[in-house]
Amino acid sequence: MLLESIGNQIIFEVIKVVIGIVVGGAVGWIMRSIIGKYKKIKERNNELTDLKSRVILLEKTSAANKIHDENYDLQMKLIIAALQECLKRSLNEDGKKYIRQGWCTQHDKSIYESNYKIYHKLGKNGVMTDMYTKVVELPFEKTIKKSRSEKV
Repeated sequence: MLLESIGNQIIFEVIKVVIGIVVGGAVGWIMRSIIGKYKKIKERNNELTDLKSRVILLEKTSAANKIHDENYDLQMKLIIAALQECLKRSLNEDGKKYIRQGWCTQHDKSIYESNYKIYHKLGKNGVMTDMYTKVVELPFEKTIKKSRSEKV
């Protein structure tokens, strides 16, 4: 009887250790995944910020030097087209994510709206207008749907 009790205690302690290891590993994996996605988003936003800065710098340089040759116009068109494609991709990916999860934080929505306004000013933007409208209408927090039994 005493040996059986000690055996049960040992088994219980082993189970606790195994559960701790499994839960710790799962939490670590989830955290690494979240951090990796955060770094990708931050990197993409840095790329967009860099592109925006380059466009602004080119515009200021042009105005200051009054350079309007064909090469400059072509470069500006290419830079604007590249910026537009980057913004479109970002708006599309983020929009799909927010719509799929059914909500969007106020901070993320603010960034999304800012990027859309820049994209909109570049022209040829009918493709993203519907998604923009859907994202803007999303709530700031996750809403939990209640079942009929909970409503009563």
